[in-house]
Amino acid sequence: MHTSGDITCGEIGSAEGERWSAPFVATLAERAAIKALEGKKILQACVAAGGLRVAGLDQVGTVVLPGGRRVLIRPKVDDLVLLDWLAYVGNIPPVTQWARRGDLGARGIFPSLLAESLLAELEAVTRRSLREGFTQVRCDFGAVRGRVLAGELGRRADRLPNVPHAYRARTVDTPHNRLLAAALDRVEGLLERSAVGLRQRWLLLREEWAEVPRPVEVAAALADARCACPRGYENAVALAGALLHGCTAQQAGGAPGGTFLISLSSVWERALRRMCRETQNATGWVPVPDAERTRRWHDGAGLSSPIRWMTADVLLARGGRRWVLDAKYKRDFGCEDRNDRFQATAYALAFDAGRGTLVYPTADGTCARCRLLLAGTVSKNRVTIDSIELPMAAGPEVCRGAVLDVMRQNERAPHGHRPSPQPTLFDYL
Repeated sequence: MHTSGDITCGEIGSAEGERWSAPFVATLAERAAIKALEGKKILQACVAAGGLRVAGLDQVGTVVLPGGRRVLIRPKVDDLVLLDWLAYVGNIPPVTQWARRGDLGARGIFPSLLAESLLAELEAVTRRSLREGFTQVRCDFGAVRGRVLAGELGRRADRLPNVPHAYRARTVDTPHNRLLAAALDRVEGLLERSAVGLRQRWLLLREEWAEVPRPVEVAAALADARCACPRGYENAVALAGALLHGCTAQQAGGAPGGTFLISLSSVWERALRRMCRETQNATGWVPVPDAERTRRWHDGAGLSSPIRWMTADVLLARGGRRWVLDAKYKRDFGCEDRNDRFQATAYALAFDAGRGTLVYPTADGTCARCRLLLAGTVSKNRVTIDSIELPMAAGPEVCRGAVLDVMRQNERAPHGHRPSPQPTLFDYL
């Protein structure tokens, strides 16, 4: 049991003994913050002998509690593999710059790695001098350099001889620089506390970027910065977006600064869609347009209520056949949840698919495993419900190869199963 220092736990699916933290004594403020994190489905908590224990769900990273103590939620895969997945779905640049590091086997330091990488990119940008851009500037001055703002002049004639006017000027106050400056402010809280050298680099950069205004609305700044990114800024903007797009301290219910979370369920869903797109030429199973992945209920209010719509994670088509896949970021392969089974069945019926599949990640292995859950006929059409476990810990390339193998196996009856024509699907429910 400990009363100070970082609290380390694992995410859902971590090995036995690694998911739950050691017992610790929490202050009243920390207990309130942890309860808020439970409500947001970021942490789970349970009472232990003389204290609390916490565990993560599907989000990994760092949460700062009131008072400054941190909860470190480690992923179940190595940091380098996680960074590879983030690059695969487009959140960060390729991870080749980390491949030579020797400390990536220790899970849970990836926020510090991302912060360190942003420092390196910002140092490169700063050495080339900050890219200036033309922007609209407003000022009150006796010498008019641009368009006079007649409306403002009429409301405040007492400001004469100064005239309010607007003109275009070159300045470092650009969307890209504002975004990078905002990300630089977050770096300090993500660095490892023992990284003294990195903190010195951060202090030097903060002085260089002190004159750059910070954005008021980060989401808008991120959208603006992704448009027409200046040459040499691409990697820095991508890393800044990853650091700023993570869960904020206010959303997580912790203290300001240092909170950074990544939703792995979102990463897993987007990765599955990309793997299916990349294998379509080899298999003929083509993802349908996004608009066709949603099915509405027919009972009045369901037509206008998005929370009651059914949206499939992946819907594939080949000829007249359909296949619906549901990404489940759990480690439930072999003991699939009852609700997940019914969800896959409902999707298969709603989208007129001959196969409904639950897709789970795993922390070991290099190939896919498949399990038949249910098979039968509906209106003389054969329907199969099964589950697949993909080797997430082996990285995107290996995982994509496993998806390709599964899709090719779909040409044969899965698992050698030959259902009798008499029973229907509902006989199994």
